[in-house]
Amino acid sequence: MKASDLPQEILQNIFYYLEEGPRYYIDDEEDLAKRSLLQLQLTCKLWSQVAREVFYQNIGHAVKELSFDNKLFNDNLRFAAIVILCPNLKVLLRWERSNADFYTPSLALYQLGFLQKLEKVSPPTKMGNYEAEIESYHNYLKLVFAARQTITSLQLSGGYKEKLAVILRKFINLKEIRFVPDSNIDLQQLSRLLQGSHPHLKVIDISSVVPTTDQHQEQQPLLHGLTENPLTEHFAMELCPLSIQDMQRIQFIFPKVSKLFLNRISALDEPYSGSSVVQEENLDMVFDQFFKYLSTIKQFYVGCVKLSCEELLAALAIVSKHLQVCRVSIEAGYRRHDFFIASAGHFERITIGHGEKPNCCIELKVHHSLINNAFCQDLYKTIARQTAPLDMVIAGTLEEILNPWNQYFGNHIGYLLAHCPSLIQLTVRHLSIDIPQLADTDNPSSVSTLNIIDSSVTPGTLENAARKLKFMSKIKIDNVQQVEYVLSDIRHRIMEINMPQASIESLIFYDHRIDYRTNVIFKIQLTAGTFYYYIDSGGWVTKLSRNAYLNRQTFTQRDYLEFTVHCNDLHRITTTYGTIEID
Repeated sequence: MKASDLPQEILQNIFYYLEEGPRYYIDDEEDLAKRSLLQLQLTCKLWSQVAREVFYQNIGHAVKELSFDNKLFNDNLRFAAIVILCPNLKVLLRWERSNADFYTPSLALYQLGFLQKLEKVSPPTKMGNYEAEIESYHNYLKLVFAARQTITSLQLSGGYKEKLAVILRKFINLKEIRFVPDSNIDLQQLSRLLQGSHPHLKVIDISSVVPTTDQHQEQQPLLHGLTENPLTEHFAMELCPLSIQDMQRIQFIFPKVSKLFLNRISALDEPYSGSSVVQEENLDMVFDQFFKYLSTIKQFYVGCVKLSCEELLAALAIVSKHLQVCRVSIEAGYRRHDFFIASAGHFERITIGHGEKPNCCIELKVHHSLINNAFCQDLYKTIARQTAPLDMVIAGTLEEILNPWNQYFGNHIGYLLAHCPSLIQLTVRHLSIDIPQLADTDNPSSVSTLNIIDSSVTPGTLENAARKLKFMSKIKIDNVQQVEYVLSDIRHRIMEINMPQASIESLIFYDHRIDYRTNVIFKIQLTAGTFYYYIDSGGWVTKLSRNAYLNRQTFTQRDYLEFTVHCNDLHRITTTYGTIEID
C-alpha cells in the first residue's frame, strides 16, 4: 500500500493543522482536524494495521507533539513504532485521565537514539495509588534527566527540594519549571534556588508556597537573601497563602514579568482577627507600589486579596491611580464555601486582572455581615468617583431576593446612574431594586445597556431611572419578579414598563416562569403614537387596531400576559414569545 492510496482530502486537513499549528480560540480549524483524524482512524481500521503504518510513515516527519490516552498507548500498532516514525518529535503529552507509564519505553527509545529533540514530557497524574505514583514520578525523572540537554520544561515535587539546585544545574536549556502542590517551597528558597543557575528561565509556576514562620528570618530585612531574576516572563502561584510582605518580595525578585498570576494574598495576620500585618500608615504605600508594579505587566491576575473594610475602599482608589478600570464586579458572599473569603465578617476579597488590553477588571466579594446602607454608600461612591468603570456587574446572594443584603445593594443603584459618568453597561442579578426619584437634569447617564436579571423591581423604579437613562441601546429584563405587575385576575396579567423620557433601541424581556403557550398582548405608547400587537403561542406577530385591542378578551382563548410599554421612542421588542419590529 502506498501513501497515494490514503484519503488525500483528510490528509491535507491534518497536514494543514500540523504545519500551521493549533490556533487557539478558532474552533473551526481544530474541529476540522479532529474530524479528519477521526475519519482517518475509522478508515484505517477498515484498511488494517498496514494502512495505519503507511499513514504514520507519511505524516510522521511533520509531528512535533504527540498527545495520547490509554487507547493509543495500548494500540496494536505499538507506541514505540509510532515514536520511531516521528523523528522531529519534541513534546510527549498524556491526557489527564491516562495512567499509562510511557516513561520506561520512552527512555529505552532515547537510549537507542530516538527522541533526541525531546523538550517537554507530561508529568505523572494522580492514580489513587501512592506507591504507583512515586514509581511513575521516578520514571519521569529518569526520562527527563536522560534528555536534560534538550529539555526546556520540567515539573518537580517537594521530595527533591534539597537536591533541586543540583538537579537544575544539569538542565542547561531549561525555560519552564513547575512545582507540584506538595513542593512546600517558600519565596526565599526559590530565590536561592534560582541564584545564578538559570538566568534564562522564562516560566515559573508554583502550586504551593509555605509562608515564612521562622522567627530569625522574620527579624531579617524584608529582602534579605533575595536576588532579582529579571529575565523571568511568567510567574504563577496558585492557591498559595501569601502575605503583603510576600507581595513585596515578588516585586523585587521578578521585576520584569509580562504575565503574573497570584492567588490568596492576605493583609490580615490571623484569619479571624481583622488586624493588619502591615501598619496602617504604610499599607497605602505598599499597595501604591504594588499596583504601580502591576501597571507594567501585560497580563495579570491577583485573586482573593483579603482586606478589612477600610482597606478595601482605599485599595479601590489606589488601583484606579495606576490602572484604567473597565469592569467592576460586586458579589455578596453568604454560602458556606465562602469561608476562606469571609468567615467572621472581617474580610473582603478583591481580585483584579487584565489581558492584553491596557485596562483591568476588579471583582469584589463582600461578606453579607458587612453589607448595610453606610457600606453600600461608601462603596458605590468610591467606585463612581475613583475607579470610573465602563461596565459594572452587581450580584446579590442566591438566597431570598428580598433579604436585607440584596436590598441594600439594590437600593443604591440610583447613585451609580447619577454619579458615575463613565458607566456604559450595568448588570444586576439577584437584587431587590428600588431607585428613588432622581433629579431630572441636563446631564443624562451614559449607561446605554441595562440588564436586570433574576431580580425584584419595585413599581416606579424604571420610571425614576428613565430620568437619567434617556438614550438606551438595550434594556434586558430577564426572569424578573414583581416588575410593575398588576394582577387583575388569574387570566389577565399586566406588566407595565413605564419610562416616558427614555428613547430605547431594543427592549428585551424574558420570563422563564411563564408557560411557553401563553399569548402576549402589547400596548406600546410612544411620542409618535400608540401601537398594539398580539403574539400567539406559536410566535406569530399580529398588529392590532385600537378597537381590536379594546376587545382583546374576545379573541384570546387562553391565559394571556399583557405588556404596557410607555417610552419616548422604541424600535424593537424581543421576548420569549417573538420579536416585534415597531413600524
